[in-house]
Amino acid sequence: MGKTALLVLVVTITMITMINHCKGKPNFACTERGGYCSDSDTCPSLGGNVEKLSVRCKCGKACCKCTDTCPVGSTCMSEGETCDGTKDTNDCCGNRFCCTPTPITTPKPLVYLADLFRFKANTVAIPGLAINNDSRVTGGELFERVINDDFVLTEKASVMFMRQICDGVSFMHSRHILHLDMKPENILCLSRQGNRIKIIDFGLARKYNPKSELKILFGTPEFMAPEVVNFDPVYPSTDMWSIGVICYILLSGLSPFQGTTEPETLCNITTAKWDFSAEEFECISSDAKDFISNLLIKDPSKRMSCRECLDHQAPFAVIAVIFQKQIQRATKAVQRTLSTKRLRKFVYRRKWQRAVNAMLALKRMGVDLV
Repeated sequence: MGKTALLVLVVTITMITMINHCKGKPNFACTERGGYCSDSDTCPSLGGNVEKLSVRCKCGKACCKCTDTCPVGSTCMSEGETCDGTKDTNDCCGNRFCCTPTPITTPKPLVYLADLFRFKANTVAIPGLAINNDSRVTGGELFERVINDDFVLTEKASVMFMRQICDGVSFMHSRHILHLDMKPENILCLSRQGNRIKIIDFGLARKYNPKSELKILFGTPEFMAPEVVNFDPVYPSTDMWSIGVICYILLSGLSPFQGTTEPETLCNITTAKWDFSAEEFECISSDAKDFISNLLIKDPSKRMSCRECLDHQAPFAVIAVIFQKQIQRATKAVQRTLSTKRLRKFVYRRKWQRAVNAMLALKRMGVDLV
């Protein structure tokens, strides 16, 4: 009995040693090939393309390698990540899924990405501005188009432009993108005859996450919202303030917060005091004034959103008239021709400012302008 007990003890110790040996670190020959050791001598499917390598792991277990087969344009995501599209659990390794984004149809008021070139240190984005493959944008900036002698500016024409601007910005906001530099120079007309526009220049645009604060300290002074000047968190409504300023200038030719100096302009914005006392607003409808008044509000949470601006049930007939032809009163009101005298002065002043800024930039770069 003593020898038998001793033999059993030796066998038990040997088996424990072998088990502990099998629980050791994975075989390096397997991991250096990008593989992993299976729990058996086979390679069960874990999603993706699983193959069995020629090397073996300890205890005779199989060395397996998994490769993601998620198609181009899709991404393998981990559990807990949000997929804005369709999911497929068969194309990614491990406890992950393949996310294929929902195809996006870019609305007409937005410039699109025509091509992208990546270099070692830089990425060059080529914007697409063409109406189709055979034509180019020839209308120039929105305000330049409006002040042309052959253009008749009315409230109805202004509604056409503002509707397209809100439509484009609404799409950006739906994708959690803030433009943050909405101004007349960034709105182009497709032609000198039509009224279609494109919103351009996304150099200052930012991705917006409602769960985290986003603060910025840049922009064009006349069109900056109070929260930008005060370095407070920005929201989609920050773009709406700029749209309100654009609409104010389009209808009157006056800049509501323009001061004699830039600090004075920024001070006027932070106080958020403005009015319709100028004589240019005597012929502007109360509906148009209501539209502006619900955008130029200091509290971002109280401003109208793009969807509210576009909502045909909104109490602002200046917007609703585009969608409800039966509103005869509003239709008659928006036919009155507006003076572009002040708007011409605004455009010429902005051109002069840009020319001076360009000269100062060249001078700082050491360029001799003489």
